Amino acid sequence: MKSLAKILLATFALTIVTVGFFSCDEPTDSDLTATVTVNKAIFKNGDTVKISIDAVTTNDKIMTVEVKKGANAIVSPDVTDNKMYKETVNYIVNDADGEVEFTVTITGETLMDPIVKTVKVNVVSGVEVTLGASASPQPSFVNGTTLQTYNSVAAFASQASVDLVYTYKATDGAIIGAPSDASFTLANWTTKNATKIGRIADMTIAAIDAVTTTVVKNLVVGDMLGYVTVSGTKGIIVVKNIVVDTTGNVTFTFMVIK
Repeated sequence: MKSLAKILLATFALTIVTVGFFSCDEPTDSDLTATVTVNKAIFKNGDTVKISIDAVTTNDKIMTVEVKKGANAIVSPDVTDNKMYKETVNYIVNDADGEVEFTVTITGETLMDPIVKTVKVNVVSGVEVTLGASASPQPSFVNGTTLQTYNSVAAFASQASVDLVYTYKATDGAIIGAPSDASFTLANWTTKNATKIGRIADMTIAAIDAVTTTVVKNLVVGDMLGYVTVSGTKGIIVVKNIVVDTTGNVTFTFMVIK
């Protein structure tokens, strides 16, 4: 009986040690979290994309932070505080028009899988387009995607390609809008695109998407407009110069988002 008691006691002690051993080794879930943001959504070449990275943990350690544009690594600050990483990585835009993607990868000491965050921005080029009022020799019509301009004869022959019209009226000043808007008298046109266009305060996709109107009147230098064509092209227009007259014209800077 004493032998049996000793065996049971030894087994019990071994069980306690084993349970304790596995309890001590059981991993703790990492609470490492991270957010990644950019300073805006639309950029021109020469602009600076500011990629803000904010990572924090209380029970883990931040080990590495890597930033890439596509497959190319961008130099990012080293990790000096393994509990809190709050840094901004600057990238000067030198890219073709279109979408550019940045990937931020953050690893932790006990974190099983790295945190991967992606942010996307749009690169646009500014193209100057001059449109004339009704009595101007300059074309009054433009395609919002290709930026091809048309005089009245060419526009009538290519109605489906015309997204915006410019004119001047004494009561409404310089006007740009959709062919479908009542501000324009387009006799015998059978296709009048209902382009959305309006003033915007920010160079963002959200600001463009919020536009619901089809005309902007009383244009002034510095106005920033967002537009969306019926085919889905989005763009930004900045008014650069205006000669307010029926024989005058306006110079716009168009930025088409591709």
